[in-house]
Amino acid sequence: LEPGEYHAFLLIHTNDPGHPMAFVPCHLTVTEPEPRPLELTVNTENYGCPDEEIVVPIYVNSLDMMGITSLTMTVSVDPSVAQPVDIEAGMGEITSFSFGPGTITFTVSSEYPMPGDGILALVHFAINRDALVGTNAAITISDVSYNEDAYVTSLNTYPGNLHIVSCVNSWYVDLEFTAFGARPDKVRIGVDPDATNEYDEGLDQVNIPTGTFLDPYSDISEWDPEHPHLSTDIRSGYDVEIHWYIETGDSAGKVEWSFNEGLLLSSIGSLLLYCGDEVVDMKDAEACYYDAGQDIEIVYRATGERMFTYHFDAGYNMFSLPLNTTETDPAELLPGNYGVWRFDPEIDTWVAADELVPGVGYIALFLEPTDITVWGIPVEELDLNLASGWNLIGTVMGDVDFSNPDDDPDGSVLGSPGHAWYYDVTMRSYVNVDQLEAGKGYFVAAMTPCVLHLPGAGGSGKSVVPKTYWQGSIEVDDVELGFGVGERTQMVPVPPVMPGGHQPVAYLTDGEWELSSLISTDAAWNLVLTKSATVKFDVPAGVEVFVDGQKVEGEISLQPGTYKVTATYLPTEFALGQNVPNPFNASTEIRFAVPKDADVSVVIYDLSGHIVRTLVSGEVEVKFLNRDAPDSNIGWLKEQGDIAHAGDEFIGGDPGVNLRVKAPH
Repeated sequence: LEPGEYHAFLLIHTNDPGHPMAFVPCHLTVTEPEPRPLELTVNTENYGCPDEEIVVPIYVNSLDMMGITSLTMTVSVDPSVAQPVDIEAGMGEITSFSFGPGTITFTVSSEYPMPGDGILALVHFAINRDALVGTNAAITISDVSYNEDAYVTSLNTYPGNLHIVSCVNSWYVDLEFTAFGARPDKVRIGVDPDATNEYDEGLDQVNIPTGTFLDPYSDISEWDPEHPHLSTDIRSGYDVEIHWYIETGDSAGKVEWSFNEGLLLSSIGSLLLYCGDEVVDMKDAEACYYDAGQDIEIVYRATGERMFTYHFDAGYNMFSLPLNTTETDPAELLPGNYGVWRFDPEIDTWVAADELVPGVGYIALFLEPTDITVWGIPVEELDLNLASGWNLIGTVMGDVDFSNPDDDPDGSVLGSPGHAWYYDVTMRSYVNVDQLEAGKGYFVAAMTPCVLHLPGAGGSGKSVVPKTYWQGSIEVDDVELGFGVGERTQMVPVPPVMPGGHQPVAYLTDGEWELSSLISTDAAWNLVLTKSATVKFDVPAGVEVFVDGQKVEGEISLQPGTYKVTATYLPTEFALGQNVPNPFNASTEIRFAVPKDADVSVVIYDLSGHIVRTLVSGEVEVKFLNRDAPDSNIGWLKEQGDIAHAGDEFIGGDPGVNLRVKAPH
């Protein structure tokens, strides 16, 4: 029944002969069912060390009036980080459980419906010995089911985070300071289970002044005024965050450092040295220079968190997060911004971003230059699912060679030469690049849906650049387009327009792509003008350009619209192209070119070296090349009526090809 008021009568049969039936009026009120949401939550923040076991609570909201006597779920984590190894009941009893890679599936049961809220179960996780400090992994709940007669109106699950932190509680670093004209001086910092922030006899050493301008020491006057200056300053190995303040003296100099022998640096948290505007990762570097009177601060974080500083200029800044941050709200991460947007490839437009996550590129609007520092765990690698078309991606911590993108299927990402586009707010234009930098966002164009892996193979295995027969330019106002002819189509797309921007005055097209450059195989291009303009063509000698069939000498004035541009040209070298298609079915086309009149022979051989067919034999006269020209000297053999069939066992275009051309002697 729908909610509302209902009136009816009950018909009652009696044994009274005088009143065999009686009618009783009834009033029925129907209301909406009371919500009974089932919410399961993993403890939000969980910390553990490599090779350690931790216990993670699974919470449930009120189970009152739900009638749940059996509740089954799967709890999962990245198996490269940790593995569930045990389960304890918080309510009812565990009646079954099983393990898989990174998963545990268990059932909590009770003879009577389970009431109340709180801890439903405790999951034990064994953290892998080789888990890296600073790694974050999500702990999730899935595949939830309960007894059929339970009353549940909705189900929600909430994940938690597993942070791998350092539990190495004893290590040290020796800092050696040098300055011109003075003997080196040393300061030791580190951690120990028995140490404190104050002076600890047997662990710390009071600084003995050198009597020279070079006298570095660790300043702990904030905690111990009686022993304010230490040459050895050891702190508690159980502290999550530690700060050392090093006074360097009155002279500029250099500080070098070395860790205690046998220390595995990946087993400790982040250790950053701050000197003026410079921030040095002490686990990656070995030295730093400082100015006169410039003190040093060293910060240790057992969580492995690192900082990243952005410089935003006035305008739209393209950026990404190279860190996993606990805060994702754009207003909190980037205070002072006037809007943050991401690009949605499904609707091909900008949409407001309500959270910031690694792997996604964004633009942020600032009205004045702003520096912002963000803390988090470095992102070392990403697997990005790219849609067909434009994708605004984020990248990892550190530079990435993007000259040969690691995409699957291979060759899905467009670009020639650069494969990524970054918007330079100071130039107010896009820059085409093949090097990705941490903290920046980049537009990437994909021909088909694909998976992009960062950092990838670092440019190894670069493909051979296709041969270009000639290349020129088309100038329209301040826009310069590239065009030409080559053995393979090469496209350079035009990135999406920034908010408040305008469509370019001119561009080339290929299908749905808008292009700033197109090397074609058939000497034909579609040119689009968005306003009236004078169009200038700059081409090499021997090339003639036609616009809608009209020959153009240098430049032409055109109205807004779409125009067909074609070209004829003389070949510059002897060339034999790949047969298309290959492998072929009923027929294939084989293209060859000669730069001057010549005696040419094109012969097909089978795999054993026997002649199958002679396609061309004799004098070939040089002419302008144009695929549409029937008398072209190019080997469009299918057009010439000499067709190579699949049965000829033709192989072409690869090393050791059995297709040969004889040029003149």
